[in-house]
Amino acid sequence: MKNGLASVERLIGKAAVACAIAALLIILVVGTADVLAQLVSKPLPFKLELSETLFAVSVFLGWPAVQSGRMHITVDVFSKNYRPAMRRAVTLISDLLALGFFGLITWTIWKLALKSVAMGEISAGYLSFPVYPFKLFCAVGATLTVIVLLIQITRLGAKSPEEGKRNVGH
Repeated sequence: MKNGLASVERLIGKAAVACAIAALLIILVVGTADVLAQLVSKPLPFKLELSETLFAVSVFLGWPAVQSGRMHITVDVFSKNYRPAMRRAVTLISDLLALGFFGLITWTIWKLALKSVAMGEISAGYLSFPVYPFKLFCAVGATLTVIVLLIQITRLGAKSPEEGKRNVGH
Protein backbone atom coordinates (compact mmCIF):
# COMPACT_ATOMS: atom_id res chain seq x y z
CA MET A 1 0.00 0.00 0.00
CA LYS A 2 2.85 2.38 0.83
CA ASN A 3 4.35 2.02 -2.65
CA GLY A 4 0.91 2.45 -4.22
CA LEU A 5 0.33 5.70 -2.34
CA ALA A 6 3.80 6.93 -3.26
CA SER A 7 3.07 6.18 -6.91
CA VAL A 8 -0.25 8.03 -6.78
CA GLU A 9 1.45 10.98 -5.09
CA ARG A 10 4.16 11.14 -7.79
CA LEU A 11 1.58 10.76 -10.57
CA ILE A 12 -0.52 13.63 -9.19
CA GLY A 13 2.56 15.84 -8.94
CA LYS A 14 3.75 15.04 -12.46
CA ALA A 15 0.32 15.44 -14.07
CA ALA A 16 -0.34 18.73 -12.32
CA VAL A 17 3.05 20.17 -13.22
CA ALA A 18 2.57 19.09 -16.85
CA CYS A 19 -0.68 21.08 -16.94
CA ALA A 20 1.03 24.05 -15.26
CA ILE A 21 3.79 23.94 -17.88
CA ALA A 22 1.16 23.83 -20.64
CA ALA A 23 -0.43 26.99 -19.19
CA LEU A 24 2.96 28.70 -19.10
CA LEU A 25 3.67 27.66 -22.68
CA ILE A 26 0.38 29.21 -23.79
CA ILE A 27 1.41 32.42 -22.01
CA LEU A 28 4.73 32.25 -23.86
CA VAL A 29 3.06 31.75 -27.26
CA VAL A 30 0.52 34.52 -26.65
CA GLY A 31 3.25 36.88 -25.44
CA THR A 32 5.42 36.13 -28.47
CA ALA A 33 2.47 36.56 -30.81
CA ASP A 34 1.69 39.89 -29.15
CA VAL A 35 5.25 41.14 -29.63
CA LEU A 36 5.16 40.12 -33.30
CA ALA A 37 1.72 41.69 -33.72
CA GLN A 38 2.98 44.94 -32.24
CA LEU A 39 5.57 45.10 -35.01
CA VAL A 40 2.69 45.68 -37.42
CA SER A 41 0.80 47.87 -34.91
CA LYS A 42 -1.83 45.21 -34.14
CA PRO A 43 -1.28 44.13 -30.51
CA LEU A 44 -3.39 41.28 -29.18
CA PRO A 45 -6.18 42.86 -27.11
CA PHE A 46 -6.69 39.80 -24.89
CA LYS A 47 -3.06 39.11 -24.00
CA LEU A 48 -3.10 40.65 -20.54
CA GLU A 49 -6.34 39.03 -19.29
CA LEU A 50 -5.46 35.62 -20.72
CA SER A 51 -1.90 35.73 -19.35
CA GLU A 52 -3.09 36.74 -15.87
CA THR A 53 -5.68 33.99 -15.83
CA LEU A 54 -3.27 31.31 -17.05
CA PHE A 55 -0.63 32.44 -14.59
CA ALA A 56 -3.05 31.81 -11.71
CA VAL A 57 -3.78 28.36 -13.15
CA SER A 58 -0.06 27.57 -13.37
CA VAL A 59 0.46 28.56 -9.72
CA PHE A 60 -2.44 26.46 -8.43
CA LEU A 61 -1.41 23.47 -10.56
CA GLY A 62 2.20 23.83 -9.40
CA TRP A 63 1.28 23.36 -5.74
CA PRO A 64 0.77 19.56 -5.86
CA ALA A 65 4.20 19.02 -7.40
CA VAL A 66 5.88 21.30 -4.87
CA GLN A 67 4.14 19.52 -1.99
CA SER A 68 4.82 16.08 -3.44
CA GLY A 69 8.54 16.82 -3.62
CA ARG A 70 8.49 18.68 -0.29
CA MET A 71 10.17 21.56 -2.09
CA HIS A 72 8.77 24.36 0.06
CA ILE A 73 11.20 26.80 1.59
CA THR A 74 12.15 25.56 5.03
CA VAL A 75 14.24 26.95 7.83
CA ASP A 76 16.15 24.09 9.39
CA VAL A 77 18.35 25.92 11.87
CA PHE A 78 17.05 23.71 14.67
CA SER A 79 15.35 20.80 12.92
CA LYS A 80 18.52 19.53 11.23
CA ASN A 81 19.74 18.54 14.71
CA TYR A 82 16.51 16.78 15.73
CA ARG A 83 16.44 13.07 16.28
CA PRO A 84 14.46 11.10 13.67
CA ALA A 85 11.39 10.70 15.92
CA MET A 86 11.26 14.43 16.62
CA ARG A 87 11.81 15.26 12.94
CA ARG A 88 8.95 12.94 12.08
CA ALA A 89 6.67 14.60 14.66
CA VAL A 90 7.56 18.08 13.37
CA THR A 91 6.90 16.94 9.80
CA LEU A 92 3.52 15.53 10.85
CA ILE A 93 2.55 18.76 12.63
CA SER A 94 3.70 20.78 9.62
CA ASP A 95 1.69 18.57 7.26
CA LEU A 96 -1.42 18.86 9.43
CA LEU A 97 -1.12 22.65 9.51
CA ALA A 98 -0.62 22.69 5.73
CA LEU A 99 -3.67 20.46 5.34
CA GLY A 100 -5.77 22.96 7.29
CA PHE A 101 -4.40 25.88 5.28
CA PHE A 102 -4.79 24.25 1.86
CA GLY A 103 -8.13 22.76 2.89
CA LEU A 104 -9.44 26.26 3.57
CA ILE A 105 -8.06 27.53 0.26
CA THR A 106 -9.58 24.55 -1.57
CA TRP A 107 -13.00 25.03 0.01
CA THR A 108 -12.96 28.75 -0.85
CA ILE A 109 -11.76 28.35 -4.43
CA TRP A 110 -14.39 25.67 -5.10
CA LYS A 111 -17.08 28.05 -3.84
CA LEU A 112 -15.76 30.76 -6.17
CA ALA A 113 -15.38 28.39 -9.13
CA LEU A 114 -18.88 26.95 -8.80
CA LYS A 115 -20.36 30.44 -8.48
CA SER A 116 -18.44 31.41 -11.63
CA VAL A 117 -19.82 28.36 -13.48
CA ALA A 118 -23.36 29.11 -12.32
CA MET A 119 -23.24 32.66 -13.64
CA GLY A 120 -21.26 31.78 -16.78
CA GLU A 121 -18.57 34.31 -15.87
CA ILE A 122 -16.65 35.85 -18.75
CA SER A 123 -13.70 38.24 -18.81
CA ALA A 124 -14.40 41.95 -19.00
CA GLY A 125 -11.63 42.63 -21.52
CA TYR A 126 -11.74 43.67 -25.16
CA LEU A 127 -12.17 40.07 -26.30
CA SER A 128 -14.36 38.27 -23.78
CA PHE A 129 -13.67 34.64 -22.96
CA PRO A 130 -15.10 32.30 -20.30
CA VAL A 131 -13.27 32.61 -16.97
CA TYR A 132 -14.94 29.73 -15.13
CA PRO A 133 -12.88 26.93 -16.74
CA PHE A 134 -9.73 28.56 -15.43
CA LYS A 135 -11.21 28.89 -11.95
CA LEU A 136 -12.10 25.20 -12.10
CA PHE A 137 -8.47 24.38 -12.96
CA CYS A 138 -7.39 26.40 -9.91
CA ALA A 139 -9.86 24.46 -7.74
CA VAL A 140 -8.57 21.16 -9.12
CA GLY A 141 -4.97 22.19 -8.38
CA ALA A 142 -5.87 23.09 -4.79
CA THR A 143 -7.77 19.80 -4.41
CA LEU A 144 -4.81 17.81 -5.72
CA THR A 145 -2.59 19.56 -3.16
CA VAL A 146 -4.94 18.45 -0.38
CA ILE A 147 -4.89 14.89 -1.75
CA VAL A 148 -1.07 14.90 -1.81
CA LEU A 149 -1.02 16.11 1.79
CA LEU A 150 -3.46 13.39 2.85
CA ILE A 151 -1.28 10.77 1.14
CA GLN A 152 1.85 12.14 2.82
CA ILE A 153 0.19 12.18 6.24
CA THR A 154 -1.05 8.60 5.70
CA ARG A 155 2.39 7.45 4.57
CA LEU A 156 4.06 9.24 7.47
CA GLY A 157 1.70 7.57 9.95
CA ALA A 158 2.22 4.16 8.34
CA LYS A 159 6.03 4.27 8.49
CA SER A 160 7.88 2.13 10.94
CA PRO A 161 10.30 3.99 13.22
CA GLU A 162 13.26 2.69 11.19
CA GLU A 163 11.72 3.79 7.88
CA GLY A 164 10.91 7.14 9.44
CA LYS A 165 14.58 7.62 10.26
CA ARG A 166 15.52 7.25 6.60
CA ASN A 167 12.71 9.07 4.80
CA VAL A 168 11.37 11.90 6.95
CA GLY A 169 12.87 15.32 6.76
CA HIS A 170 12.65 18.81 5.51
